[in-house]
Amino acid sequence: IAYRSALSDLGLLAHPVRTVFVACEQQVKFSKVSGRPLRVVIERPQTIHLGAEVVERSWRSTVERALFECAMRVDLVVGIEHLAEALAKGARNADARRMATLAKSFGGRGSAAVRRLASLAHALDLPLALNPEVGKSQSMIRLDPCDRRDVWVDSALKVAWSVSVEELRAVIGN
Repeated sequence: IAYRSALSDLGLLAHPVRTVFVACEQQVKFSKVSGRPLRVVIERPQTIHLGAEVVERSWRSTVERALFECAMRVDLVVGIEHLAEALAKGARNADARRMATLAKSFGGRGSAAVRRLASLAHALDLPLALNPEVGKSQSMIRLDPCDRRDVWVDSALKVAWSVSVEELRAVIGN
């Protein structure tokens, strides 16, 4: 269980998630699980179990992995507002060192995910001590890669936001 489903299962989202998101090493042949739509995300064997825990007969992303993977694939959390909500609820229980380790395992995409999480945490005053190194030559990334609007730029972490800090504060009630 991964992505938005893991956030929901961990209690980090206010509204339940209908679609079941799972990470698999290969495509599966069915499109529903217990009558609910199934969304499969193909992942490499080397990374599929990193930051995951055994729950009964399956695996579920830990708090760190669920937040991290949703920051890597914002489209699978259905918007930055849901990621901000989950981060606000899970920041106290998330281990920044584990997220940094995950980032190294996922390369450039992992580095971008940690920058997104750090930018959100810093701007929204959330208790997550992520401090990724951002070099002068590193390029700007988008908080939500699917949204091209520029509303605010976190110049320290080089993250362009498509929503205002105030908007996300209202979403998380902070």
